[in-house]
Amino acid sequence: MPDRTDPASPCRVDPSDVIDMHVHVGLCGDTEPMRFGHFSAEYRKTAAFKVFLKYAGIKAGELSDETIRRKTIEVIDQSRIGKVVCLALDHYFDSKTGDAEPCRSHMWVSNEYIADRLRSDPLVRDKILLGASVSPNDRGNFQRRVDECVREGAVLMKWLPSAQGINLADDHVRNAMVYLATAKPGARPLPLLLHTGSEYAIPTPTDQEWMVVLNYLSWSDSDARIHKRVLDRENLCVPDVARANSNIEAALNAGAVIIFAHCGTPYFTTNPNLEHSDFEIVKTYLARSANGEFRGKCYADISAFAIPFRRPFFDDLKKLPSHTLVYGSDFPVPVFELSAGPAEWFDDLWNIIKSGKLDRIVIPEGNLLDVSLSEMCRVFKGRPEVFTEFNGLIS
Repeated sequence: MPDRTDPASPCRVDPSDVIDMHVHVGLCGDTEPMRFGHFSAEYRKTAAFKVFLKYAGIKAGELSDETIRRKTIEVIDQSRIGKVVCLALDHYFDSKTGDAEPCRSHMWVSNEYIADRLRSDPLVRDKILLGASVSPNDRGNFQRRVDECVREGAVLMKWLPSAQGINLADDHVRNAMVYLATAKPGARPLPLLLHTGSEYAIPTPTDQEWMVVLNYLSWSDSDARIHKRVLDRENLCVPDVARANSNIEAALNAGAVIIFAHCGTPYFTTNPNLEHSDFEIVKTYLARSANGEFRGKCYADISAFAIPFRRPFFDDLKKLPSHTLVYGSDFPVPVFELSAGPAEWFDDLWNIIKSGKLDRIVIPEGNLLDVSLSEMCRVFKGRPEVFTEFNGLIS
């Protein structure tokens, strides 16, 4: 079977110079419950969670904090990529009271786990960077906790609004984004990695299904139809996209650096009547940033793009302003060997059937961090800046 995990030739970049700025980690919470992280019982039953376990190389019967830690260290250590940003995900805080309610989060992982537990392992201590997460809803402690993360070497701040109950239209969220604009020494920005577009990986907090729209930067009649008919939601919550975008612009004008995760694209389809997309508004932000309209800067990451569903966006991505894209894998989200031709697919399938390793039908061989990089290098052939642009954001 041909080796498609050597990314050096297609985009002329040395893997050791690449930072994968979008790598997820997690915890069951079976060793020190609710101290460093947690997967809820409901989340463990979802199809998404079971898929992630497959791609992480973890058997359901072997799921434990120690297994997850060992597998995480193994995939990072054996990858040819120079460094990876391991992402924390702060738990739920009530947006009105600021009270911490971790039990309402279906998944969360603390900054301390990455900084103190993962990064202390001698095999990977020089490869792991801290992608911190502090919810802006923790209003009484937000600035102090951000400062602590910066002292621990955080290279970005991660928000996943729908899973964390963060409403981008709230005033305190605007204030938090503005604070990130000067959070690093020398009043430099701590980049915000902001999830945009649809979200299927992590469920919304308990009894708060409407929070799915808190990621959205745009809203249309199609979105209303999707949420009423396709998703069968009776109580439609329309996001205040005007206020959300006003808050983002206020942060950018204060000097913030915002990275729009997944370019705001939908996951499964390009049909606007079936799935929400923020791609057009993300494109607008990138163009305005490239034209110097903001004191800060906008970027978009290409994480979770090594999948067939997002292939229709490749040509549009290549037209985006130079130096506005950054690379991330979104591991352990599925990755596919898109570069394989029909003959190779058939040969692989035949060998898989003969070997009985049916997981290989969808899960590539080799280190999945390297496979993702290799596939994206083929998409962005001759564009090495896509894979090194993030380095300059943290220097």
